[in-house]
Amino acid sequence: MLPYNMDEAHEFHISKCIIEYAPSEKSFQIMMHLFLDDFELALSKRGGNDLKLCTAKEKTGADKFIFDYLQDNFGMIINGKLSTYNYIGKENSEDLVGVWIYLEIENVINFDKVEIQNSLLTELFDDQSNLVQIKVPGSGPGSIIMNKDKTKQSLNF
Repeated sequence: MLPYNMDEAHEFHISKCIIEYAPSEKSFQIMMHLFLDDFELALSKRGGNDLKLCTAKEKTGADKFIFDYLQDNFGMIINGKLSTYNYIGKENSEDLVGVWIYLEIENVINFDKVEIQNSLLTELFDDQSNLVQIKVPGSGPGSIIMNKDKTKQSLNF
């Protein structure tokens, strides 16, 4: 049984993004958690109707809708250059209310400045908050909160 009725709107709108730099792989590994109902609503507004994400009935092509949405609403500029990321996949969160999305930016050797652009779901909800945590070995973890009015932020290392 789900922790709440999926037909009822939840009272808050938040996403979580964890970005970890893996020096041994020279990559940024990105994990995003979004409420599944909110995310499906955003995708439906772009033509991805009734995708049934993370179910046995998921529509063919759902990952393309996800990737296109992410490219329009999430990005990282590393040392002044927009980075290209690979879409690794997605899975349900343990409570089945959310979805985890996995991305990776490869071949990152040296960096001292990272700008994050995150406007996920801000087109839907005025109160949407996007928490971003970035973990780089040798520096303390950084956390930022982004919203409709603040969709870009830079971090120096």
